[in-house]
Amino acid sequence: MKCKFLVLLASVACVGLQSQARAGPLTFTSISPTGNVTDRFDVGDNLNGLTYADEDEGWGPTLFYSIRHDNAGASTFTTISATGAAIGRFGIGTKSYDALTFAAPDVGYGPVIFYYLRHDNVGASTFGTITPAGAVTDRFGVGNNFNALTFSAGDVGYGANLFYYLRRDNSGIATFGTINPALPGTITDRFGVGNDFDALVFTSTDVGFGANLFYYLRHDNTGLSTFGTISPTGTVTDRFGLGDRFQELTFTTTDVKFGPNLFYSLRVPEPGTFLLLGFGLVGLFASRKRGISVA
Repeated sequence: MKCKFLVLLASVACVGLQSQARAGPLTFTSISPTGNVTDRFDVGDNLNGLTYADEDEGWGPTLFYSIRHDNAGASTFTTISATGAAIGRFGIGTKSYDALTFAAPDVGYGPVIFYYLRHDNVGASTFGTITPAGAVTDRFGVGNNFNALTFSAGDVGYGANLFYYLRRDNSGIATFGTINPALPGTITDRFGVGNDFDALVFTSTDVGFGANLFYYLRHDNTGLSTFGTISPTGTVTDRFGLGDRFQELTFTTTDVKFGPNLFYSLRVPEPGTFLLLGFGLVGLFASRKRGISVA
């Protein structure tokens, strides 16, 4: 019986570890081009995708946008202000969204709207649009396991008004490519970039590494994230480490509160007290079993 009890406590501790790795409020974080990482505020859990728009899309200017998933699988289009308010605006279905970006030009579906990647139960990804009025429309399939999306109005070597993606194969190797919205279904892999890439954003602004670069997040086997650059010609360069579990990335030249020319991310919180409590219970039982007095 004692052995069974010990196994039960160990299981509780293990569940605590797994739950804390996924649960808890995400932290909204700023990243300077020099590598200064600053946690700003909690925004709640289960957010996927992160983008920014200077324009007032109906809820005010200079807001960040993301998609929240609840435990039942329903998704909500969400705004995040620099003051820390994360507000659900409208439901967008039970689809599994992976990435979100914004484009001001009309690339065929209307100006100033949002674009997403989502996946189905077998990993097939779809490219679609979300209008500020709440209309959600799948546009076309793009392939399997797409997990990052950004946009450039300028021509960086492949044409103007293109979307850029990262997709991963079954071994975790990521490929960088383009989506031409003017020719629906035109998906072109450009070059491989390496293992375990999580997020992508483009800016024409030179923030210290050159103009017209893509910026990424990637993680290693321990969950540590690295920030780096991808040139349109295929040069992939790690710039600096960030810490644990950063999962989304966007950029703005606008000083929304914390300074101009900053990147912004969401990161998973550190394991918390529940994990420690679980192992503490195991330690307590083990101590009593050995006849050690515990106050």
